[in-house]
Amino acid sequence: MATPVYLDIAPVLATNTPFGCPHILDIPSLYTKPLYHHLHIADIIATILYTHNPSTLSSFFDLEKPFRFQASHPSEDSEFTIIREGRTVRCGYQQVGNWFGQAWDEEHVYRMGVDARDPWVACSLKGHGVKIVSEDSVLKWGEKFCFHLIKQRGELFGVNPEGLMNPEVA
Repeated sequence: MATPVYLDIAPVLATNTPFGCPHILDIPSLYTKPLYHHLHIADIIATILYTHNPSTLSSFFDLEKPFRFQASHPSEDSEFTIIREGRTVRCGYQQVGNWFGQAWDEEHVYRMGVDARDPWVACSLKGHGVKIVSEDSVLKWGEKFCFHLIKQRGELFGVNPEGLMNPEVA
């Protein structure tokens, strides 16, 4: 596995921190390089939030306030959602129109480090009738989820994957 290219554009994050810490990804390089990359949910979340608006990423790291980000897609009946309560981060697809807002089609749960530059710990994955709590398994499924988002939801990263996706990637 190759390490993805990290961008040094978010002052709150560093490019020289180890895998598992949040980084801003160079998304076009993931589409064009014929390599399989080692991806982490922390990187995907940081990249999506920074792409949406750099201040959204700053708000995410303000642990004094709860955080919620949602992005709908016209062809889906669920919304891509990021929720942070304290240092617990949940992301995945949450059903649209759910009265209680708690039904997830797929939910990845991670625990942030004390600082924005600390690694995240994989806690669990729930969805499709299963719950996984083995850290290695959660990380593997998280990586597949990252590739799904890059391939299917390019608008979250400000790119149009048409013509960029190399068939050897993901």
